[in-house]
Parts: sequence; structure tokens; C-alpha cells
Amino acid sequence: MEKESRTAAIAAAFWIVGVASAGTVPESTQATPADSTEDGGKVFDLGITTVTGSRPNRLQRVRPASDDRASPRRDAAQIASELPGVVVSQVGPRAEQQIWIRGFDSRQTGLYLDGVPVYVPYDGNVDLARFSSAELSSVAVEKGASSLALGPNSMGGVLTLTTARPARDLEVAAELAQVGRNGQQGNLRIAGRKGDFYALGSGSFRGTGGTELASGFHATRFEDGEVRDNSASFDRTLHGKIGWKGGDGAEVAISVADQHGRKEVPVYAGTDTASSRARFWQWPYWDKTSVCLLTRIPLGSRAWLETPLILDKFRNSLMAYDDRGYSAQKKKSSFQSWYDDWSAGGSVRIGMARQDDTAKVFVHFKDDNHHESNTTNDTAKAATKHAFLDKPDVRFEDRTFATGMEAAVALPWNLVFAPGVAWNYRIAERADNLLNPSGYNYAIASFPLESADMWDAQGILRWKPRRSWDLHGSVSYRSHFPTIKDRYSYKLGSAVPNPDLKAERSLQVEAGFAGNPTAWLSLEASLWEAWITDAIVTVSKVGPAGESQSRNAGYIRHGGPEWFGSPTSDWALPAPELAFRAKLPWQGVALARLEASGSWSYLLRRDPTNPSFRFVDQPEHRFVGSVLWSPVRSVDLVASPQGGSSRPGASSGSSSADGYVSVDALARWRIETLVLEAGMQNAFDADYALSEGYPEPGRTGFVRVGWTIR
Repeated sequence: MEKESRTAAIAAAFWIVGVASAGTVPESTQATPADSTEDGGKVFDLGITTVTGSRPNRLQRVRPASDDRASPRRDAAQIASELPGVVVSQVGPRAEQQIWIRGFDSRQTGLYLDGVPVYVPYDGNVDLARFSSAELSSVAVEKGASSLALGPNSMGGVLTLTTARPARDLEVAAELAQVGRNGQQGNLRIAGRKGDFYALGSGSFRGTGGTELASGFHATRFEDGEVRDNSASFDRTLHGKIGWKGGDGAEVAISVADQHGRKEVPVYAGTDTASSRARFWQWPYWDKTSVCLLTRIPLGSRAWLETPLILDKFRNSLMAYDDRGYSAQKKKSSFQSWYDDWSAGGSVRIGMARQDDTAKVFVHFKDDNHHESNTTNDTAKAATKHAFLDKPDVRFEDRTFATGMEAAVALPWNLVFAPGVAWNYRIAERADNLLNPSGYNYAIASFPLESADMWDAQGILRWKPRRSWDLHGSVSYRSHFPTIKDRYSYKLGSAVPNPDLKAERSLQVEAGFAGNPTAWLSLEASLWEAWITDAIVTVSKVGPAGESQSRNAGYIRHGGPEWFGSPTSDWALPAPELAFRAKLPWQGVALARLEASGSWSYLLRRDPTNPSFRFVDQPEHRFVGSVLWSPVRSVDLVASPQGGSSRPGASSGSSSADGYVSVDALARWRIETLVLEAGMQNAFDADYALSEGYPEPGRTGFVRVGWTIR
């Protein structure tokens, strides 16, 4: 605690010195997106909060509405995977798509929709594949030193999803698609603006009867190939927003979203036959409802007040069956489970401005609630019957507070210094411990209720030697509180809870460049490293029956290649990231437009105290690209390669998903207000997996028609 206090004091001193050196009053953390003017006001910047004084780099964001990648998918996971430093992981046993930012998983990174946090209260995760990109105007990533004003637990960075704001009297967009033999997608959006008022309503759906596997897939015990067994899913989202935007920068918006989904979970189809990894699971429903109130109120000409508020409800049901028939539930491993979670909270942010200096002071609060109902089987009953016994319901509640400040101070020679500091506090209000002494005689006690606090601090120095060049260096000291699941879960009887689990801490440093060497080329390059202390790791065989437990026992480094190849060295090279986007100026016969983009990143995660340990589902090399050629203005031909090196499937290194290269192809024809598309996902039918034992789709054709009125 003494060390953390010293860190916070140093960060606060940096802030005071920076402000004093400029001789001005600091101002806000809210920066308007650098490209908002390009979109004619369509980006809903009321829902964007970035580090004070920063503006999102063009190569760190994607616009789904103008996405030129050749993919049949229309979800936030696919869009996020295009950004440098971001890796999408397939959580096979749960049929979920989650993101990793520089090796930090979805629990350790923040996901924000219009500036408010989105995650399941119980485990801190969220399935990005359930979020349709039809609702989004922008997807952006901040790595390392992200905005402290968003709230705690963004140790590894932030992924921001932003919806749209209508800019015209009437905007209508509709789309229908057929994907493969048994997949359908569609969306409809109607919006308009009248004076200072605007409104929009949208709906989207996506369903599939099952994933089509590559022809090279070899049959396994629970999977014979062609259409993946138990892989059907369906999602439907309804979204509405009304708002008012005044000429003085004031804005008020209310947003309501309702999502319904259901999904099946394919059985493990990998090579690790020594362990029992077969699960026969289905989610009959996966529902989420959110209500958000976002406001920005000017306080004179040099200050403003922001008050984002949210009520978020999440409900799901999980059915575990005996076998691939998905009907019997008699075995001890079978159960029925229901979650009914909700979160409520918000922030108060006061921003101030004077000349080129900005500052923001903020207070954040969030109340996370988890309600769980489960059954178990009475194995003494006849095996031909479902003999369920209802376990007592259990409830958990965490309350999280945060307060702090961020600033940006203009210095001589086109330098900007952006320090920030925050204090985070979490208290466990309730944590039910379900006890079963013998014979299903359940009783509820309470786990020890622990509170915890952590300091976050960071500093960013930016230099713009030219208008289109940005050089930066940053140091970020951030924390992540363990989730309810981390501390209290028995993990279906395989783990021992640890209510005393402490927060993880990360120190990340970065140096980078972003700019435009020419009018048609954008480049980005960065070198970075991160060190995680008190890392939450799973320690095996600590219980009386060999159960595992989550403990603060790790020291982990995220970075580049080993120094002289030594896996135990304290020193290693930093991790590199490269990205580019080129809009080539050449035009001529059969060449109306030629564009290319791509990114490559390298990451090596290691535990210096245990060099043989392998971190699962993370490739060392990852690249993604796109080439667009328009022979005439109304026709686009797109090829989008992506790939990565192998991903360990087990920490022992006994299994892994092989490296791969996959190419998507697309042809697009624009006819006034109509857009016709046809293409292939995984055009060369590569047999690959993002998580060992859970293969990705093989060659899949798709056609799409879109219609727009603006």
C-alpha cells in the first residue's frame, strides 16, 4: 500500500508541475474524435471519452458502415479484429468471441458502448459476437494509457463501440444477406434530425443453422465434419435513441437496447484426448437490456459537465446434457442453470479549458449484482428419469467507486503532457457460499467480505514536429480487481474459492509514431512492454480432491523476443506493432480506385519464474490486411488476408492450434441507392482454429443486398 501511495503521489506531482509550467488552468478529458467532421456529425461523440488531449489515430479505428474488408460477418468481434494489437479469441467451451489487447483478456480490458461499460457482472466477460455492427458508427481501440475517466479495470486498454447520430432529415438503411447454406442476416435503420432534435430506431438479426467446416477437417469422436454439430445460433437486437444537441455544445440523449440470443456450443474436436473436455451445452436464451442517459451541459464558456448513467440487465440460461443427444440430463455432470444479473451506475465528469490546456475531474460508481439459480441431479433416483433438485439461490454484489483527474498541458516546441491519477475502491457487499455437508442438505453461509483499493496513474508526452506527425511516449500503471467468479466460484466442483484474492497490477511503457509521410499514406509504429505483478493465475492441486485455486502468484511479462533467447532473463526486446493504410493516387483505364491496408504485431507472453508455462489462445505473430481495387467507380473488388502463428491450447504445451492464413474475397456493385455484394469467406478453404479443438468455418459463400436513403 505504501508503494502504491508513492506512485500516486509522483503522478499527482507530475500533473501539478505540468500545469504550473504552462501557467494556465487545466481542462477536460473529453476530446472530439479527430474524424468527426469527416462524417458530417454522424459519429455520436457524446459517447466517446479519450485520454485528455489525445485524438484517435486513423489506424486505431474502423467504421463498420464504410468497411472495405471482405467478410460476411457483421459483428463487433470481426470489426475489432482488424485493429492492430487486437486478437480475437474463440472461447470454445462457451461459444464466445472475446478480444485480447496486447495479451490482456476481456476481463482486464474495458469494453464501452457509447462511453458506458459493458460486461457480465459475474465474470467480467462479454461475447462480442452477439453485438451487431449494424448498430455501430465507429469501433476504436486505446492501448496502454487509456482514459482514467471511463472507470477502473481497464488495465490493458479500452475498446470503444460508438453508435450513430443522424445528420439529415431522413436516413434509411436496410440490408439482407444469405451466408452459406443455412445462415441469414439482416438489419433496418430509420433515423432523422429536425433542428436540434434527433431520433433513430434500428433492428437487426443474425442466425445460422450451423458452422460449415473446411473440407480438410478430419472427423473426431464427437464431430464428423461438414456442418459442425450443435453450432446453431440466433441473435436479435432492437435499439432506439432520442436526443437533443444544442449549438453551444450541450447534448442530452437517451438510448435503449434490447437483445435476445440463443446459442449451441460445439463439442471439443481436438487432439487432447487425455483430458475430459467434452461438454454438451446449450444456451436457450442469452438476453441483454440496457438503458443509458448521456448528457453534456456547458458550465459557462470554459467548462462543462458530463453525466453518463446506465442500467444494464443480463439474463441467460445454460443447459448441460449427458451426451450428444441433448435430451437426457441424468449424469452428475448435467445441470440446469439460470443467471439474472444487473448493473447500475454512472459517472460525473467536470471538464475545464483555458487556452490550449484541458483538465477533467471525475467520480465513478457502479453496482454489480449476480443472482444464480442451479439444479443438481439426485443420482439415487432411476437413471431413466430427470431427478433434479433445486439448489438454493445465491446472490453476489460488488460496489466499485473511483475518483481522479486527467489533464493535458501545452508545453513549448509543440509538446503536450497528459498526466492522470485515479483512486479505485471496491467492496463486496454480498457473497453467498452454498454449502452441502451431505445428502443434498444445502445451506447458505457468507464468504468473507473483503474490500480493496488501488491507485492508477499514467503520463503521456506527445510531440508534433509536423501537423500530420505524432510522436508519443507513455507510462501507465493500472490495476484490475478480480471478478466475482475469480474470488468465489467452485467451477463445477473443480476449484477452491479464494475470497482474499487481490487486484492485479500492470506497468506498461510505450513509444510510438503515427503520421502521414505523404498525402496518400498513413503509417503507425510502436514499441511497448508490460509487466504484471500479483497476476491472477490458476494453481493446480491445492484442494483435498486435487482442486485448483486462483491466486496472486504470478509475475508476467508481455513484450517482444527474448534477449539472446534466454527464457529466464529479466530483459527482452520490446514488442513491435506496425500498421499502414494507403489510398494510392493513381487513376486510369480500369483503375478508378486502389487502396491497401494492413497491420502486423508480435507478442510474447512469459512467466520468467516458470519458463515452461504456455499462455493459451495467444499467437506470437498476427497480421491482417485488405486490398481494394475499383476498375470503375461503381465496382469494388476486395481481398482480405489474415493469419497468425500457432496458439497453445494448454498451458503445458501439449496441444495447440496451428498457424494459419485465411483469405476473404468480395465483389461489390453500387447502383444508386442499392449495393449488391457477393463473396467467399475463407476462399481457399483453410482448416484452422482460433482455439484448439474448435475449428473455424471453412469456405463459405455469401450474398448481400443493401439499400440506403440519405
